[in-house]
Amino acid sequence: MNVSALLVSLGGTLMTAYEIYLSSRPLDRPCDLLIPYNDCFIIRAPLILGSLNIHTSILAFSIERLFATI
Repeated sequence: MNVSALLVSLGGTLMTAYEIYLSSRPLDRPCDLLIPYNDCFIIRAPLILGSLNIHTSILAFSIERLFATI
């Protein structure tokens, strides 16, 4: 794996960790006091979807490189 692929994978991992942190916060935090929970979920949801997309593209890139070397 090259350095850029490792950096993208690291970014996806950090994004996933941040999403887990956001989803585990208690409901009495300012985000849930200022705006409803559904709006907070809509704001936070792209983080997890983006991180899954990054990991999926890294997997596809690795498989493509594997088949290119065969």
